[in-house]
Amino acid sequence: MTEIKFSELDLSFSKTGAGHALGMRFLKAGEDAPREIPAIEISINPVELDEFDAESYGKTLASQVFGADRLKSALGEWMTLAAGTPLRIQIKISPDAADLHSLAWEKLRDPQTGAPLTTSENTWFSRYPASQDRRPVVLRPKGALKALAVAANPSDLATLKLAAVDADAEIARAREALGEIPSKTLGDTGAPRATLENMLGTLRDGADVLLLACHGVMTGSGPILFLEAEDGKMARTKAEDFVTRLAELEARQLPRLIVLASCESAGKENAGSMAAFGPRLAEIGVPAVLAMQGKISMDTVKTFMPVFFKELNRDGQIDRALAVARSSVRKQHDAWMPVLFLRSVSGLLWDETRQERFSADQVQALIGTIKANFQPKEFKGDCPYVGLAPFEEENADLFFGRERLVDELLERVQQSRGVFIAGPSGSGKSSLIRAGFIPALKKGKERASCGSMPP
Repeated sequence: MTEIKFSELDLSFSKTGAGHALGMRFLKAGEDAPREIPAIEISINPVELDEFDAESYGKTLASQVFGADRLKSALGEWMTLAAGTPLRIQIKISPDAADLHSLAWEKLRDPQTGAPLTTSENTWFSRYPASQDRRPVVLRPKGALKALAVAANPSDLATLKLAAVDADAEIARAREALGEIPSKTLGDTGAPRATLENMLGTLRDGADVLLLACHGVMTGSGPILFLEAEDGKMARTKAEDFVTRLAELEARQLPRLIVLASCESAGKENAGSMAAFGPRLAEIGVPAVLAMQGKISMDTVKTFMPVFFKELNRDGQIDRALAVARSSVRKQHDAWMPVLFLRSVSGLLWDETRQERFSADQVQALIGTIKANFQPKEFKGDCPYVGLAPFEEENADLFFGRERLVDELLERVQQSRGVFIAGPSGSGKSSLIRAGFIPALKKGKERASCGSMPP
């Protein structure tokens, strides 16, 4: 079993007849037996939460959520056990408790110390949305990642008293934030329009990261995004329609991470955010969605986004990158507004264990290099294969492919008086010694006395 590098704390909320219940589960890094507390009834009253005072809101929410002594003491004990390793905290809300999605969980504080739970670099905080999508998520290697940056600036935004979106500046910031990840763009000067069809067409060609900057509002029927039409004017796009079209893409065409920079793209605090855009994207199978709840300031975005992608480029750990980015704006009044909906168990954007695929041009260049540098040996008519017999010293010039093992053996022999080689019958132990190790040892130390004695 692969050792977990972070501790996990799940806060699972459900609906009861009288209100809500909270169950807790904790798994310490390196262990495989979780500690659990069954659901305990709690009392959450949104009316008591002061949405204009983040500290007061967070402390009141904590007192409501962890009001039971057993829940409060367990939280303190488990956070102490997690000290020294990162702690992933996930908010899990059952479908029957959808009213809790409207709460600003990113304001939550420690019920004992009053300290924020979401602004530490060592606390990876996210929401886990329920999803019926069972399509597999295939991560690509880092070197194969691609991105799509979209900035929608319809020419008639002023008719709704909305400020113009500086598409060129938004795209420039996106590209700077993406760093080494190659990207295509929509909406900026010289690029195609930021239409829904153009966006979907580019995603079909492959994009692991989608950054979308546009105006968005909450309405009685759900969120609406203001994209562009082909004539440059406003295309009012219901989030539900966007999600439906995106869900029709093949699993391999879905972005692994979607970043929504539109105002209120995660839903207003006083609205049911499960009907909002960000969570709906996670529902259809997008592994990670980063959205903004409320009207986040441009100053916060300008600091937050570059840090987020810089950290993401380090190891691909999405929730860790968010924690560092939020910590960088912790003094801002709206540091709580970025919200991460994370369905991925690993939380990774890419898979370092997957072998990188090479393009046709790269393969052709490799073939050219081999042709230019390969020095073929003269063929004397001897068969290079010895059949079922092992390779001997005289076959050393025909024995290849085990150079790394030979080097390791040479190093170990110098450090130890005895080295044992074990392996199943026919795996090549004798050939490794006779045609690899002994010739290399003689070549490196002329006075070395070598020989083989079959049992």
